Amino acid sequence: MSLVNGVALTLGASDVTGDLDIENAQAVGVADRVVAGGRVRLVSAAGGIDGAGGRIEAGGLNVEAATGIGGGTALETQVATLSVDNTTSGDVRVVNAGDVVLAGRFRNQARGGALTLTVDDGAIDTGDAGVSSNAGAVTLEARERDPASVAEVNVGAGGLRSAGGDVVLRAADAIRLGGAVESGAGALTLISGAAIEQLAGRIASASVRSESVGDTTLAAAGNAIARLSAEAGGSLAVQNGARLAVDETDVTGDLQIDNAQGIDIAGTAVVGGRVRLTTAAGNIDGAG
Repeated sequence: MSLVNGVALTLGASDVTGDLDIENAQAVGVADRVVAGGRVRLVSAAGGIDGAGGRIEAGGLNVEAATGIGGGTALETQVATLSVDNTTSGDVRVVNAGDVVLAGRFRNQARGGALTLTVDDGAIDTGDAGVSSNAGAVTLEARERDPASVAEVNVGAGGLRSAGGDVVLRAADAIRLGGAVESGAGALTLISGAAIEQLAGRIASASVRSESVGDTTLAAAGNAIARLSAEAGGSLAVQNGARLAVDETDVTGDLQIDNAQGIDIAGTAVVGGRVRLTTAAGNIDGAG
């Protein structure tokens, strides 16, 4: 089913066997349950798309708007794949019921606009999609209601870039970084109910704060982290290319930092195991 419309539109209860394609010139509100057996494409060319008490249920969802997506009330969805693009102003807030893979792009181009995706019970996989904001805060959160669920945040090859906005990745289970995560002057916060593992890409951030129940491994030679603080129920291993200030740190296991430049111990580091600090071209100072 396809619809092209020129005025503000409210979507009521709908059930479509195949795909649903809506191109609207003005604002769109999702006020009831909208179900499609295939994919849904929802576009507001000059307005916003708001979750007005309804939910979109489909195999996949592509949402495009000009002045925000879920900015007033979060857009609630139950989809397997998701693509989002907001162009001009406003925030993006999407809440998905279960596991979701991002496809194509997940971005907010509005200057300073927030970009938020919450999965109520399951995992977020950014895959090859580019996740980006224009100096706005980026939050990806994977919650767990059913203990059998796997509530992970996996950043894929498409990476995540915030152009100076703060970035928060929060997961009831593991966080895995398989692509670049770049917050620039913004802070990067990683909170995991299991382990945090950097598999590929680099981290570029003015400050990184990590909390993990298990090990945290941020080990890529290209990392450019200026400040680090951490809590780990296991060990903490960091490889970094820039001068690094280590703030308050509490590690149950071992602490290992291999740094290309100098290391400044700027706060108290409590370590249950062994400590290994190395710097290839700099000194190690007790700056705190």
